[in-house]
Amino acid sequence: CTKLKQGLRFVRERSSVHPSRIGNRLFETAAYQEGLFTTKQATDAGYSPQLLVHYVHIGRAVRVRHGIYRLVHFPAGEHEELVVAWLWSGFAGVVSHQTALALHGLSDALPAHIHLTLPSAWRRRRFRVPADVVLHHADVPPEDRAWFGAVPTTNPRRTLNDCARDGFSPELLRQAARQALRRGLVTPGELGEVDAALKPLRRTRGMTVRAYASPEAFKQALEQRLRSATTTGGEFARRRQILVFDRFLARVVAVLGDAATLKGRASSSRFASSERARRRTST
Repeated sequence: CTKLKQGLRFVRERSSVHPSRIGNRLFETAAYQEGLFTTKQATDAGYSPQLLVHYVHIGRAVRVRHGIYRLVHFPAGEHEELVVAWLWSGFAGVVSHQTALALHGLSDALPAHIHLTLPSAWRRRRFRVPADVVLHHADVPPEDRAWFGAVPTTNPRRTLNDCARDGFSPELLRQAARQALRRGLVTPGELGEVDAALKPLRRTRGMTVRAYASPEAFKQALEQRLRSATTTGGEFARRRQILVFDRFLARVVAVLGDAATLKGRASSSRFASSERARRRTST
């Protein structure tokens, strides 16, 4: 109690805000940020550094990262890590690239890190970047932004083009672009960078890749090719099973990379298939 009284006395000397309203101001600020706030925001709300430390000690707030806290009234949100990264950037960052793809529900991308774009002017700044954050530097004007709760993110058009420029997996990029077009989030004319990135996929070793009207049409054509290359039903079934597994491995490698480990009998019998899948996703 003595420390709390000393803290309130310090606040009265530094702020004209009545002590009974200090908590309300900080609560209102944190409410828009999934319960999170920065040291500066606490100071602006009337909390002295001593009082903030005291509230952490008595369990009214918890320290999430250096300079970032959360009121205990708010349980950790589903996307707390995005708000933390945004607050860490001093409100200058914009969630982008693969992380923005996931927020927009485009492709099967499962980013292991938070991709954050900072202004171009920040490129030469030196500071310690959190281990779970991947930085990009570019200017993101208001027309290229959207909002996901409290956090700004690049809109679908900017996100897809950013991923294309950044060398994102062509297979996942194509999937994301098709989904965005199907949902009316973008138009073909807005995806110039995506179109340029996917051009190499249209030709493989001098052969033009066919376009099929539907997944079912592709499946039928593929099975017809397999039947023409086999002599028995057992061989056809075996080759189809191998092909399905190869495509599954290609997707796993494209999404998880070296984080995926194949175990058991499949690790020995399908090693060659995994290598073929890796080569396909890297070309």
